[in-house]
Parts: sequence; structure tokens; C-alpha cells
Amino acid sequence: MQLLADNELSPALPERAFQVIQPELAAGVAGELESPGYHAERALETALFPKSDPIQRETTPGSIKALSIKDVTDYYHETFRPDLTTLVIIGKVTPEHAAAVAMKYFGDWNATGPKPNTLFPPAPTNAPVVLNVPDASRVQDKVTLSHTLGLTRTNDDYYALELGNHVLGGAFYATRFYRTCARMRGWSISFPRTSRWA
Repeated sequence: MQLLADNELSPALPERAFQVIQPELAAGVAGELESPGYHAERALETALFPKSDPIQRETTPGSIKALSIKDVTDYYHETFRPDLTTLVIIGKVTPEHAAAVAMKYFGDWNATGPKPNTLFPPAPTNAPVVLNVPDASRVQDKVTLSHTLGLTRTNDDYYALELGNHVLGGAFYATRFYRTCARMRGWSISFPRTSRWA
């Protein structure tokens, strides 16, 4: 817990490390932008969400190279805060002892400034669209069926939808959807998460 608190509350964020990681990340993103998988994902997001939606923002080599270490530290101070943090403790420990240890290392952590909004806005209903992205490197076709739902994580129906999604396909081999499609029909399938807020 002490190590976790030290990393969360007092990150080093050395500029020298930033200068090493920045070009590496920019090069990695440049390669990703050329991949068919990325083009398929972007085409799907463009079809599902309006142009003003935050999900339409795109990371590019240029946007990464434009960052400074100050941008990183400013982001840390704005978003790493106790009122946006959930601490999960698992193990052979009583709730009382877990709370005492957490308070020992995190009890003096205070938020400063206004709390940022971390929720995406509800997305409007999407129009029907058919997209085809060629990928000569794949040995199997991949079919994705997607649509938007006008709810966020704070909606009362969100977790009911998550539970239904998990029963159908969230645990892969153990789910009804997988057993029906893969075992009975011989299909190779995967079942995505419910939404972008998951």
C-alpha cells in the first residue's frame, strides 16, 4: 500500500524519461494509423458518433510530439485526485484493517480545483451504415455489428445491460452466445463490451 501511495501521490515524471518515451510512442502510433484494424475502428466510430463527439478525437504522431512534460504534469494534477479514485483491496483482510491501512497512506490526499467531467455525453441513435475495410493479412473475415445506446454509466439501466451482456458473451467459452455459435455451428466469435463507457 505504501508503494502504491508513493506512485500515485508522488510520481517522479522525469523529463529525461519523457524525452525517451515520446518519440517511441509517436512511432508506434504512426504504425498503428496504417493498420487495417485501426481504419476499421475509425470508420465504425465515424459512422456511429457525431463529429462533435469526444470519441472522434484522434491521436497522431504530430499531437504526441507537440506535448511537453508540463502537459503531462498538468494532466496529472487535474485528473489524479481522490474524488475520482476507487481503491479495491482483495485478500485475507478485514474491512476495518483495510480501511485503516488505506487511511494511513491515502488519508491526507486532497483534491484541488474543480472536478473534471469524465463521462462521455450520451450518443444519439446512429443511422444504418455498411462498411467494408479490406485486410489482406487476415485469414478469417471479421464482422462487427454495433449501434449506439443513449445512456451513460450513471443511467439506471447501465448495469442491467452490462449483466445481460456478460451472460450472453462476457465470459467467452462459458457463455450462451459462444456455445451456440462456436460449439454448435463451428464459428469463431467474440462478443464486445456493451459500450464505450465500460
